[in-house]
Amino acid sequence: MEFKQDEVRAERLYEQVERILAKEIVGGKYDEAGYLPSERNLMERFGVGRPAIREALFSLERRGLATRHQGKRVRPLKPGFETVIQQLDLVVESSLRERANLRHLMELRRFVESSLAEKAAQTATKAEIAKLWAILEETRKSIHDQERFWQADIAFHEALAEISNNPILPEIVKAIARWLIGERRITLPDVERNKKVCDHHEAIITAIEAGDGPAASQAMSRHFRDTEQVLGLST
Repeated sequence: MEFKQDEVRAERLYEQVERILAKEIVGGKYDEAGYLPSERNLMERFGVGRPAIREALFSLERRGLATRHQGKRVRPLKPGFETVIQQLDLVVESSLRERANLRHLMELRRFVESSLAEKAAQTATKAEIAKLWAILEETRKSIHDQERFWQADIAFHEALAEISNNPILPEIVKAIARWLIGERRITLPDVERNKKVCDHHEAIITAIEAGDGPAASQAMSRHFRDTEQVLGLST
């Protein structure tokens, strides 16, 4: 299968190879327990050189559709919801250059996580609450290390979403946090600000532990409204 020159001009070679292989992986052509064809076989099939094949395979790995086994053979991966969300990364990160879109995403996060906090107050187990307290302790220890603080902050919100027992919600929460932190706008490199975030988290956990859904929801809403105000996004 060789590509025509007019096709090459419209789309780079590796992108054409990647598009076809991605479609085949999603369609179940390859056994997850097996491997994709060798680079040589793919070169013969598509009529392109090794660089194009390697770039296509690396791109599939970046998209979560393949993984390299022991640094050599490439194994196909069945796409899950996490893979789907990852495909939105470039689009969302680009759209966040407009302040209005950043405000909309913050608003979405506030609505989603306020509901999650309320539900957690109704269903959280002692072990799940203990996990939230442990993450908060790590967050407080990280207030002087911004990168570590961001990771602990994401871990807190992800753990809260996991209490819902809905496997999609943690991926959504984690993605939104990643997009916002990717912009370096959500958590400012300020120790006092970081301490305030920890205080908000403590109020949320306290309400959850007390089984007070409305209070947990309100605490989460205050947390994000405060962040929106700091960022100049409040309406």
